[in-house]
Parts: sequence; C-alpha cells; structure tokens
Amino acid sequence: MKPFTGLIDSHFHSQAMVDKAMDVGECLTRFFAGGGELALDMAVHVRDGSAREELSERFPGVYIAAGIHPSEAGKVGGDDWILLRKQLSHPKALILGEIGLDWYRGRDNEGAQRELFRRQLSLAQELAKPVSIHNREADKELLEDLAAEAWKGPGIFHCFSSDLTLARKGLDLGFYLSFAGNVTYPSSSALREVARWAPADRLLVETDSPYLSPQGFRGQPNQPLNASITAATIAQLRGESLEEFLQQTRSNFRTLVGWAVTGLEQ
Repeated sequence: MKPFTGLIDSHFHSQAMVDKAMDVGECLTRFFAGGGELALDMAVHVRDGSAREELSERFPGVYIAAGIHPSEAGKVGGDDWILLRKQLSHPKALILGEIGLDWYRGRDNEGAQRELFRRQLSLAQELAKPVSIHNREADKELLEDLAAEAWKGPGIFHCFSSDLTLARKGLDLGFYLSFAGNVTYPSSSALREVARWAPADRLLVETDSPYLSPQGFRGQPNQPLNASITAATIAQLRGESLEEFLQQTRSNFRTLVGWAVTGLEQ
C-alpha cells in the first residue's frame, strides 16, 4: 500500500537532474510508486523543450511548463520566442515558467531581466496561461512589473521565500504560494510562519529538484518524492493530517490550471 496519495510536485527540473547525472526515469518511477500523482517539469530556457516533452509522453503524470528564466536575460533572440510559443501549444504544457527577477548576484542586467519578464507576462495573458514566478530579492520590482502588465492571475510564487507582505499582495493578484524544501530548515522560522498563515486554498508544494533538498537530505540532489517531506512539515505546522493537506493541494493545483488534468478529475 502506498503511504499516501495525491502528492503533486509543482516544480522540478528534469534536465538539471540529468546534468547532475541523476536517473530521472528512476526518480519519477519512485515518485509515482510512492504516492505521487503529478509532477510539473519546469523550464529554464527553450533549448531542452524536446527532451522534456518526450519525458512527459513517457510518464502520463508528468506535465510541462515552458518559459525563460531571468538568468537568460539578454540572450533571447527572435527564434526563441517562436519556439516558446510552439512549446506552450504542447497538449501537456500547463504553465508559462519559470520567469521572474533575480537580484542575488547583482543588478547589472536589471533592464534586460525586467523586459524579459514583462514580455512573458504579456504572452501568458494572451495565451491564458498561469505563470510560475522566480523571485530572488526583487519583491518591489516584481510587484511593479506585475502592475505594469495589469496582471490578473492566476500563477504561482515558486519556492516562496519572502515575507507576509509579499504573500498578501500575491494572493490579491491571484497567486498561489508554493513551498519547497527550505521551509523544513531550522533557520526558516519566518518562512514557516507564512506557511502556517497561508489560506488553505492557495497552497502548493514543490521540490525544485535537483535543488533545495529538505532537511535530512541536504547536500544530496533533490528528487520529486521529497515533496512528501515538505508536505508533511507544512501539514504538521498547520495542525492538519498529511492526507488532508495533500487532498487540498491537489484540489488547488487543479483549480490553478483551470481544466481537468488527466487523473485529477475527481
């Protein structure tokens, strides 16, 4: 018997796992055998779209996102936009992402990042796709660009790591808050407070595999099944059973994507 059911990893990176010499097929087989129901393979750029599409065709429970990460700002040409549109037309493409802003290593390319971000927000609204947002030390500018594009949602604040102020504003804009393995770290007391406070119908969990392994697995490459550790941590924080929490996040994901994903109809 599976220890739980209904686990959704709303953000993992199959090709980054390949880059770390991980057996992605084995990791996904373990995920689905262990109670996983759906995993969303997130893009960073458009160059690996074919490999990720093939993986989604191999595993019925794997869906994909297509988008261009802020680390690619200044490198995007006209052909990339054509390819991005094509990838977003794939029948298993649910989300445009991951996109956003990142000031962690400085702001030398701030203009290019913001232009890339806003253009993808506009494309998402044109295509009626939710977005997955990467935000690192850029709360103020992120909100400015969302306002400039008159963003109406929905979307995901991926690996939410900010404070209650941004959480509240994000919820007002139609975003879901997705928590990764860092919520399990002893030093993350403020983040755990956000997870405890967040409305039940706006919560998601993710791994960001192969990054952000949860406590007890730090120093090892992350994998989708570890979303269960994050889910168990948040459920305990909120005084909920794991089963109750997983069914809620499952329902939340279905509401987010706006249509009946195969296997999530009930």
